[in-house]
Amino acid sequence: MLTRLRWLACFALFSSLLLSPGCPNPNTKGPSMVTVIQIGSPPPDTTTNSIDLNAADVTRSQIPSRISIRLISNITTPLGSPLTSIVVTSRLDWQCSFGHNSQTIGTPQNAPLAFTPAIPTSSSSTSLKIDSVVDPIAMSGCSTSKLGWGPVNIRGNVNISATNSAGTSTSKNFLFDYQNVGSL
Repeated sequence: MLTRLRWLACFALFSSLLLSPGCPNPNTKGPSMVTVIQIGSPPPDTTTNSIDLNAADVTRSQIPSRISIRLISNITTPLGSPLTSIVVTSRLDWQCSFGHNSQTIGTPQNAPLAFTPAIPTSSSSTSLKIDSVVDPIAMSGCSTSKLGWGPVNIRGNVNISATNSAGTSTSKNFLFDYQNVGSL
């Protein structure tokens, strides 16, 4: 009888090992992305007192002219699951104004934000730090040589997304608009 109980106990233990799902695969976890926005002239190169994008998408309105945007992001992935792509989708919309009560306001224009240094689009490592700046007002190319001239209706967004080799991804989004530089 004791031998039969030992045999049943061994069989139960062996069966549970075969049927158990095993250890979770760490490669199915998405990249960790700690992302903040700094605005300033020039924007500080620190994460202190920054706009935190980690909890939710963020919108900032009426940013003054001559203020740049700095994107700081630390991206890490689980060991054995390197980054395969970093995608930054951005857009800046504006019109050029030629003075108060001018009959001429430029046609609506748009372009991707031109961050400096350029943000890499791929990495084979398990970590990457991004620290890039853009000045949307200067990027518009509107003349500010006369009073009331400059960009108006300035708005945009930046979305950063990272994907690891397991195909899981994480993204953060920042929406913004600036005060008019030119007059309407």
